[in-house]
Parts: sequence; structure tokens; C-alpha cells
Amino acid sequence: MFHAKWPNKMSMMATKRANVVAVRNGSRPEVRKTVTVDGLALIGKNSLGILKILKKGLSFGALTDFQKKSGLPWPVICQVLRLPRRTLARRKASGRLASQESERLIRLADLYKQSVNLFEGNISGAINWLQSPNKALGQVSPLTLMESELGARAVEDLIGRLEYGVYS
Repeated sequence: MFHAKWPNKMSMMATKRANVVAVRNGSRPEVRKTVTVDGLALIGKNSLGILKILKKGLSFGALTDFQKKSGLPWPVICQVLRLPRRTLARRKASGRLASQESERLIRLADLYKQSVNLFEGNISGAINWLQSPNKALGQVSPLTLMESELGARAVEDLIGRLEYGVYS
């Protein structure tokens, strides 16, 4: 459910970190922004540039960086991204995720960050909450629901209700 008082999702996900100057073939310098999307550093001119990066696919390094920072086990991440072991091995060899996998990774990183904020920085508490069945979600774990966009919205809505103290 969309709440009008909350900013739009893209503005919540993307925050400007620094500017990078790129020079192409002796032409004038082009300013690019390093945008951090929930712990994943992406470089693009603007949000449309970031969308182009997602369409092309994130690097496999972005996935490994997220796994190291989050502490989520590989099998759990692969389940949420719908990434079988053999496909994971192919992505590692090619060095790039597919577009859909990249979008799922961004969604997972966003909801992971929101859950850590909900638990006031307690990472182990957030991971435990994400992996445990939840009564408000029909006895399904939030990570299981994150496999789809609608499920991720339900988890995001629940996090919002818990942040504001709404009985769930």
C-alpha cells in the first residue's frame, strides 16, 4: 500500500555520494555522479543512467559486496534472486548479472537496509526477523515474500507499520 507521506521509492533508494569527472577521447569533461543504492555504488549521470545500468545488469562484484556487507547466507540470497547454483556460477564467470536479477538485488538490498533501520542497526536481529515466519505476513518469512515485487511491497508496508507503531 502506498503512503502519500512517504517519498517515492527511487528517492529513498538513491542518494548522491560524490562526483566523478570522466574525460572521453580528449573531449570536454563529463560529470558523473556516484550514486549509492542501498550499499551498492553505481555510477551514472542521473537516475535514468542508473536505470540503464540495471538494464545492462550489475556486476557480479556488486552481488558479492552485498553478501559480505549483509552477512546473509548465499543460499538465501540466491533464493530471493531466483538464481540457481549453476546460473550463479555462469554469472560469476561472465562477471555480470541479468537485468531481472539486478533489479531483485536492488530490491533485496533496499528491504535489508530498511529492516536493519527498523532494528536500529542490530544486523543479527534484522537477519533473524527476515528469515523467521511472520504472523502479519501469513506465517511466511519476509525473505520468502521478497522473491516477488508484490511480496516485497507487503514487507515494505509491514516495516512502515512497525516503524510507526501500528499494530500488525
